[in-house]
Amino acid sequence: FYGFVSEWLTYQSLLLNTKISINTVQIFVPIFASMLALTGAFAAACFVKVIDISFLGHPRSEESRNATEVGMFMLTGMGILAVLCIIFGIFPVEVAGVISKAIEPLTGINIANDISSHGGFILSSTDYHFGRISPLGLLIAGIIFAVGIFVLIKLFGNSKVRKYETWKCGLDEVNPKAQYSATGFSQPIKKIFAVLYRPVEKIVSVENKLKYFLPEKKYEVHLSDVFELLITKITDRFLTFLLRIRNIFQMGIIHIYLGFISLTLTILLIYVVWFSGGGN
Repeated sequence: FYGFVSEWLTYQSLLLNTKISINTVQIFVPIFASMLALTGAFAAACFVKVIDISFLGHPRSEESRNATEVGMFMLTGMGILAVLCIIFGIFPVEVAGVISKAIEPLTGINIANDISSHGGFILSSTDYHFGRISPLGLLIAGIIFAVGIFVLIKLFGNSKVRKYETWKCGLDEVNPKAQYSATGFSQPIKKIFAVLYRPVEKIVSVENKLKYFLPEKKYEVHLSDVFELLITKITDRFLTFLLRIRNIFQMGIIHIYLGFISLTLTILLIYVVWFSGGGN
């Protein structure tokens, strides 16, 4: 919940780049804004599919089928964090004020005074007329809207409960393998960013012992860390280059050693003669 406020402030800082006189920053701001928008889109898609897979899917193992709720202490810890997220999202100005007390001695800037207006009820950017938002007002409006929808459903809706099985593509029984999985969800993303992730796909056929049954197919995919590979390749080439230079000087041939000694003495002799006045 509080992530919405921080992301909104980040967008405001990017949209206000016209007030920055540094050309380098103005060049990279559109790139940062597009990356932030892409991250937000991926986060939204990820959470939608995670909820779909985790809460609406069938268990894929015996352990997940027999899973139970955790203990009260673990629920209490998660509950405290959830409540703090809600509080930080509803009252971001107060949180910013606490953070500003820590950074104000170093920066001399109190950001809480710049983004607060109307007694902290409205959160605004440094330019008040550019962007404003009220997290508490949005929460109140959301509660009123939800209560209104609930009342309308109770007054005019059909309270009869109808239960029926979902569509199963004509199959008699749907097993967990037929549902949408994390691998299926990540497939389009891997295709889009194949240049970065370099996925290695492999289909393995396992022959079936029964005569009239097709072989079993196993799909495997492995992702490569392109940055790690790039750093490793650059480091490997650099070290190989240094070793080749070392091998030139350390070949164990006396003629090469004598040649290096003669070359060094010649360079030193030219240096001494030149800088001692002979070059004039």
